[in-house]
Amino acid sequence: MRKHYHFWFALMLVGVTACLVMKRPVAVTPSLPMPRTSSPPEQVFSSPVPSVFPTPFVSTATARAERTVTPTPFATWTPASTIVLTSTPGYTITITLPRECYETPEARSGFQPCSNFEFSPNRRFLGFLFGLEDCGRGMIIFDTETATTVYRRDGGGFGFEFLENGKVLLATGHCEGGEMSLLDPRTGQLFRLGSLGRGGWNATRTAIAVETGPYMGIGSAIWGYNVEKDFLFLPQAERWEQLDHHLLWTPDGSHILFLHRPLSYTLETDTYFLPAAQSIVRVNATTGERRVLVGDSRYDYHFCAGAYNQCDQWYGDWIQVRRFPFKPQSFVYDDILSDLPAATCSVYGMNCSESAELFALNWRTGELVPWSEALSSMFTPIPAQPNTGNWFFP
Repeated sequence: MRKHYHFWFALMLVGVTACLVMKRPVAVTPSLPMPRTSSPPEQVFSSPVPSVFPTPFVSTATARAERTVTPTPFATWTPASTIVLTSTPGYTITITLPRECYETPEARSGFQPCSNFEFSPNRRFLGFLFGLEDCGRGMIIFDTETATTVYRRDGGGFGFEFLENGKVLLATGHCEGGEMSLLDPRTGQLFRLGSLGRGGWNATRTAIAVETGPYMGIGSAIWGYNVEKDFLFLPQAERWEQLDHHLLWTPDGSHILFLHRPLSYTLETDTYFLPAAQSIVRVNATTGERRVLVGDSRYDYHFCAGAYNQCDQWYGDWIQVRRFPFKPQSFVYDDILSDLPAATCSVYGMNCSESAELFALNWRTGELVPWSEALSSMFTPIPAQPNTGNWFFP
């Protein structure tokens, strides 16, 4: 299984060979540049501010075939203090980009143009990827008011997203791991949220939850961040001493559910020990309140009937769960866990010696009802959120 996963800032953009042009409804006092004796050809793409530029930087010949390219003279930035917000017609801001965005004679083989251009909601900050793809690309967050780079990473950047609370969600790492962080572009402060993994947004896009694990081993953990409240409603566990997995958002996006089991590991014998039964935990994404929704020392609980617990439907406030008898057990670790019959029942609810009992679980109350009785309620099934079979990148 491929996992995409420190570094600090270089606060300068290197070299200028071209410009990205956009429109804004403000007035500006122009500043004339010093004349240049020679300059490389420039590629300029003009577009209204609300636009996002998927692949704006291509060779001039290619660009002319796709859109109108208008050469413009080189220009320096006008100091921010001269910008006056008025209702006058729009003017042109020129954003200087690093030399890596353009194919030059000294560029390395396999050159890739800058891409994934995205503005912050207030249009002050611009983010994009640059450089070659090698387990991620370079990533820059640029302040268009001060013409400075507030964040730069040379490689290992997987994606970013500007959030409504003014911060930027960053996914970075290397070929065998990575993490998600929160950047405040106004101050340059960087805060680690948790490791990369599977999961994503709730239905209202007000909070994120991610299920993650180590590069090797079966431990797992879940973390969650509330954008509106700007806090980790579920911090990631510091150690892999639990199996927290099968993350699900409730249909209204207010809570997450997941399976939880304590776990211990003995390095000398490469042995895992499962000392307690698996329960279902609920966490409030607004307050961080955590509650064991259903648990019994005699039984393991799993979501849904199906291979590897692929749960994909809600029935109103109800969801299907399976129950198996539990007893403590241990097993020697193997890279391919599905090849260990002793582990697949406890971890996946598969290859169990006894048949599962099926129930309907109400996520609000924790009530369990035999599945055969729940079918008569005629709930309309709806998709579960998110699909945790996919890696989450902003």
